[in-house]
Amino acid sequence: MKISHLILICLFLLFSGCGLKPQQYSTPQNNLAPTDDISFQTIFEGQIDAPLWLFAVTDDEGQIVLSAEKDQEIIMAKFDPNNPKAKLNWKTIVSKNEVEGVADHWHVFAHGYHYFVFSQPKADSAYAVKVDKNLKRVAMNHIVDRYEVPKNERPPFGGEYLITNDMFLVQESEGVTAAFFLPTIGHKLFRMDKDLNVFETKNIGSGKLTHGNGSSAKNGFDVLASDTIMFLQQSGVQLLQYDKDWNFVTARELVDFDNQSIGMVSGIYLDDGSLVLHSRTNVNAYGRGEMPPPPTPGVLTDDGGKIGRYVFDKNGKLKSTEYLYEGTKAHRPHTALLNDLLITTWDSSDGGTTLRMDKIKM
Repeated sequence: MKISHLILICLFLLFSGCGLKPQQYSTPQNNLAPTDDISFQTIFEGQIDAPLWLFAVTDDEGQIVLSAEKDQEIIMAKFDPNNPKAKLNWKTIVSKNEVEGVADHWHVFAHGYHYFVFSQPKADSAYAVKVDKNLKRVAMNHIVDRYEVPKNERPPFGGEYLITNDMFLVQESEGVTAAFFLPTIGHKLFRMDKDLNVFETKNIGSGKLTHGNGSSAKNGFDVLASDTIMFLQQSGVQLLQYDKDWNFVTARELVDFDNQSIGMVSGIYLDDGSLVLHSRTNVNAYGRGEMPPPPTPGVLTDDGGKIGRYVFDKNGKLKSTEYLYEGTKAHRPHTALLNDLLITTWDSSDGGTTLRMDKIKM
C-alpha cells in the first residue's frame, strides 16, 4: 500500500510528571513482535558525519534534507536515499560568530521553505530562520530575547526568564509556530506568519494538561507527551490533541511500562491511521514513587538509552515494539516519512549521528 498521508509529530520533553496518568502495562507486554499488518525492512543504517541533533526532513519535491549542529552552528545538506554513503555537502546556515552560538534547534518544511527555531547557549534567547530549497537562508528573526515570564506562570524553583533550549516548531496554515517549555505548565507559543513575524503568544498546558515539548498538525495538532525527560524515572507516553487555534480537544493514553523511562519522543502517522513512535528508552528506570539517587558531584551522567520503536493501530492500541539501537548512549530520535520510506535519526553521547531507512510493508 502506498503511504501518502503523513503527520510528523514533534517530540515532547516533559520535565515534570503529567497529571494525566497513562495506562500502565505489565512488563512482559513490552516485547511484542512486529505484526503481519505492518513490517519494516531495513535498507540502510549508517553513521552521518555530523556530531549531534540530526534531523531528516522531506520537502514538497521528494528531497530529503538533513540539518544538524556542529561547533555551535546549524548546518544543512541534501541526502540521496539511493546513494546513502555519498559524501555530504554540508552548508553553514547559521554561524556561531553572528549569534554567539547555537544550542538546540528544531527543523520543519512548510509553505515551500525550510523553517528553523534555535536557542542560544544561555537558553534565554531564540531565533527563527527561513531557508529555501536551495539551502539559501532568506530570513532570520530574533523572536525571544530574555522574555520575562509573568510571576503567576513561574515555577516555584525560579524561572524569571523563558527557557529557550527546549522547544518545538510546527506548521500552521498561515505560518509556523515555535513553542518553548514552560515548567509546571507546558509551553508558551510564539505564532509567526510566513515571514517570521510574531503575531500572537499563547500558553498551552497547566493542570492535568501540563506538558513539555512537541507537535504537528492536520486539522489540529497532535502532541506525543512523555511524563518526563529524566532517564532514571519511569515515564509513559500519551497523545494530547489540540485544534488549529491550540484549544485542547482530547487526550489518549498510549503506553507505560514498569521501570522504563520512555522519553524524547517523535513519530509519524501512516495513511491507515497507524502511529509509529520512536523514543529514547531506559529499561532500568526507577518505578513510580521511587526516588532516584542524587547525582555524584562533579561527575557528568550520560542520560542516553536505547532507541525504541512502538507501533499503534488507529485506535491507539500498542501492536508491536522493538529496539533499533540496543545500547545505553543514544539520544534525540527524529522521524520522517517519504512515501513508503521511514527515516529515523538519532545521536549518541560517544559521538556521531545515525540515520536508518526502513521500507514499510502494509
